[in-house]
Amino acid sequence: MNSLVRQRSLIVAPLAALALIAPRASAQEPAEEPQEQGASAAQEGPQPRITLIELTPHIAVNDAATLIEAEDYARAIELLDGFIANQPEPVPEAFYLLGVAHYKLGDAAKALPPAERAATLVDDPPTSWLELVATLLKQREDYRAAIPWFERLIEKEPGNRLYWLELSLAYENVGDYEHALATMRLAHAAGLLSDDADYRRLSDLLVHQGVPLEGAVVLEKAIDDQIVRADEAAYTKLGTAWFIAGEFDEAVFPLENAARLADTGDGYVRLAMAHVERQDWAAAIAALHAGMGRGSLSDEGRANLLMGVALYAQGKFLEAQDWLAMAAEEPAHRPAAESYLEAIAARTAAAR
Repeated sequence: MNSLVRQRSLIVAPLAALALIAPRASAQEPAEEPQEQGASAAQEGPQPRITLIELTPHIAVNDAATLIEAEDYARAIELLDGFIANQPEPVPEAFYLLGVAHYKLGDAAKALPPAERAATLVDDPPTSWLELVATLLKQREDYRAAIPWFERLIEKEPGNRLYWLELSLAYENVGDYEHALATMRLAHAAGLLSDDADYRRLSDLLVHQGVPLEGAVVLEKAIDDQIVRADEAAYTKLGTAWFIAGEFDEAVFPLENAARLADTGDGYVRLAMAHVERQDWAAAIAALHAGMGRGSLSDEGRANLLMGVALYAQGKFLEAQDWLAMAAEEPAHRPAAESYLEAIAARTAAAR
């Protein structure tokens, strides 16, 4: 009985230690990467479509539109300020043009109040009016206030991909990942996602929100369909999604590809972690040697610990001891390494 227990400990103990160093999708990663890779077009825009008004009964407003068209924004502002001050009833077009003129001069703080006023004075404002307000709020990083404006834009133009991306990013920027993901899912279901970056961000959000299996499936299909470029980052995302989903066999192929494409050895360390979970100790050791050979490891202590874990699982305690001793030099890995070193010491003492 004791022999069976000791034999089982060779398998279970490494997996327990691995939990301390397994890759996880942190809150920061999905919040950051979708912006960097998942919605680059949305981050740069949309720039508001400045649509000049139709002729109105008000000569001053028409003249201001002409001045804006001629890029004489300062004179347009002066004319509109005077008109608005002396007009008993608010004229939405005047407020919109005033917002446009300030926006064109780069003064978002002065552009926002008249732009918002214009869009609230009419029941069904033009798309360009809504875009102007949403863009100004985004520039101020007032994402919570921007959300209803992007929602109104989607109501007017549900087929506009950028509005969905902007809405999702706004939700994400206020920490509402649930609605950020729901928005991306709706866009995906509607067939609006089309770019490499869209699918990477959708996968990131799925992993972040605890559905890594779906994140892996979505990303794998996008890679197979050649929508997402099969590069190191994509393979790392895919392998990590499979890993977090507990599909360790599925994680091996993308992690192998990522490791081969990488300039550093970190990819091989991630691959080794998948092999450890699969209890393929020989493959884990081979991957770790490849990673160490590639060099530039961001966390040598992790690699040393994994090597010690794999060797321990193979019953090569003396070899494992050397690697674990090196891992124990790193504070982050010391507790796990010392637990193995203690186990080795206990086994050695019992064998005497």
